Amino acid sequence: MTQFDRLTLGRQAKELGFVRDTFEKVCRLVDVLSSSKNIKIPQHLVK
Repeated sequence: MTQFDRLTLGRQAKELGFVRDTFEKVCRLVDVLSSSKNIKIPQHLVK
């Protein structure tokens, strides 16, 4: 997983017009989802 540092996230969030905490959550969620796309989910859980 990617390491995020608060200064970089704060700078990017400010440039894009987002609240830093919200931007950080979205970045972390994207990281988790992109790393989990290769994981096989048992079919009985996907109904």
